[in-house]
Amino acid sequence: MLDERLRGDLLKIAPKILLLSYDHNNEVKETMKELWSSLIDIEKEETIINSRWDEIFKEAFEGLNSKEYRRRQSSALALSDLLNQRSWP
Repeated sequence: MLDERLRGDLLKIAPKILLLSYDHNNEVKETMKELWSSLIDIEKEETIINSRWDEIFKEAFEGLNSKEYRRRQSSALALSDLLNQRSWP
C-alpha cells in the first residue's frame, strides 16, 4: 500500500523525472531513467506520457527559456524526442 502511495506521489513529478532523463550528465541521466523505469511499466509508458502530456510539454517548453544551459538542453532533447513519437491529426 505504501508502495502504491509513493508511486502515485512520484507520478506527480513525472514530467521532471522524464526531462532529467535527457540531462547531459550521464550519472543524472541513468539515475532518472532507472527511476522512470521503476515507476512505470514499459507497456504503460505511452499511456502515462499521453495522460500527462500537458504537464510534460509545459515543463519542457518552460525549460527552453531557462537560464541554466543543462535545463535548456534537456528540454530541447526531450521535446525533440517526444514530439517525434506522437502522432498528429
